[in-house]
Amino acid sequence: MHFLSLLAALGAVALALPYASAARKYTVKNVTDDQVDDLKVYANLAGAAYSDLTSWDCSHCDEVQNSTLVQFFSKNDNVTVGYIAVNNDIESVTLAFRGTTEAKQWVQDFKFSKVDFPDDTDGSQVHKGFLETYQEVADDVYEQATEQLDQHPNHTLTIVGHSLGGASVAAVDFVSRNESLASVMKVVTFGKPRVGNLDYVKHYNGMKVNTTRVVNKNDLIPHVPTSYMNFHHEGSEVWILSNSTANATVSCPQTNNRSNPDCSYSVKTRDLNQTQHDWYWDIYM
Repeated sequence: MHFLSLLAALGAVALALPYASAARKYTVKNVTDDQVDDLKVYANLAGAAYSDLTSWDCSHCDEVQNSTLVQFFSKNDNVTVGYIAVNNDIESVTLAFRGTTEAKQWVQDFKFSKVDFPDDTDGSQVHKGFLETYQEVADDVYEQATEQLDQHPNHTLTIVGHSLGGASVAAVDFVSRNESLASVMKVVTFGKPRVGNLDYVKHYNGMKVNTTRVVNKNDLIPHVPTSYMNFHHEGSEVWILSNSTANATVSCPQTNNRSNPDCSYSVKTRDLNQTQHDWYWDIYM
């Protein structure tokens, strides 16, 4: 993640973990062991996208049995990479996006300018680079994923991703094509950067898609692009404070379509650090 040196001005240099807030004002709940175990399944699904899959065979894949790879995709010189799989044990048709592994992708990341979301009229704008990355595969993954849903009517459509992959706007695109998908969709992201403006967040949250974004400790990436640039997060946050117990992981609902001030948003800029970006509990992406 060498591009982060360019963000040194944000003060992302300290290793301290300033998690303890004097008194929490907003709703924060402990996450149970069982809930953590469920989230680890999605972390492994996200991690599997870092393997060049030809079948469901990788270290992360081994943690999600009874699965079949449907499609592995790689477009635009490996800028847009991921897969579609059917995971029968968890009754999921999974669409996964890989995070950033090559320098060229950071060029996409640094297109911090916002553009109007296609076919949207409510003022929604999104990060230009993230939108362009997704559009490389939009039609194909929509066709493949919905075809698998038709073949597995009891399955959920699960969209997962880490880092740049987590920034995908696939959920909004899918629902804009077929509103009924919102009720059978789950989105779980890890270390996701901010994607769009406040109107985009309101639009996203209005879809009522089951959405969880996991943040590890004082990870820098979920804090960029900055809220001062009118970039905001959608969905509810799960914040990992420690790897030791589930009680050190908390659930943080949004407040008025904005990040919960008592969770990772409370970390001071000078204490943000890139070293926390690739670990989620005991799982390395």
